[in-house]
Amino acid sequence: LERSKTDLATAEKDLAGCEVRAPVSGIVMYGNPDQSWRRTEISVGGTVHRGMVIMTIPDMSLLEVVASIHEADVHKVKPGQKARITVDAMSGKVYEGEVTRVAQVASTGGMIPSDVKEFEVKISIEALDGLKPGFSCEAEVVTDNIPSALYLPVASVFRDGDTYFVMLEEGGSLKKQLVETGRSSVQFVEILSGIKDGQKVYLDKDTE
Repeated sequence: LERSKTDLATAEKDLAGCEVRAPVSGIVMYGNPDQSWRRTEISVGGTVHRGMVIMTIPDMSLLEVVASIHEADVHKVKPGQKARITVDAMSGKVYEGEVTRVAQVASTGGMIPSDVKEFEVKISIEALDGLKPGFSCEAEVVTDNIPSALYLPVASVFRDGDTYFVMLEEGGSLKKQLVETGRSSVQFVEILSGIKDGQKVYLDKDTE
């Protein structure tokens, strides 16, 4: 009888050890949020192994954006720079943020090998209104600020050998106008000389 009682106590202890209790309340996310390709919903009868992250409870007061920067641009991004985050699920609402970390080593690309080298960048978000873990977004990091700059869309500036030009409207017709360019982003390019503010240029150099 005593042995049966001991076995029962041991079994009850083992059963209690099978119950996982969260240290805090919150939203449960399956797997490791930093390794999205490994997220697998746990089901009854599923296999788990030692060290496996089964689920995570994110800190809703410390949400951050995890973005990837191409190797050609990573040298421009530094901690402390401001960023603008656009969230699709929030109807394109823009949030303000700040770069907190730039990886020193390129990411491996997850389960699918790639020749494209990208670096992980983490951005803290200043206002969390309506945001939830797992939302997809786009982040634009402000790497430079040029007061009173004259700029054009990248698509309106064309290259001819070592020179750049725009198609300028003049007297009802088009004129090829050489310009000197400065710094640029994915969308815009700075114009240092060649045209003045208010002049009209075309996006298509073959426009008639």
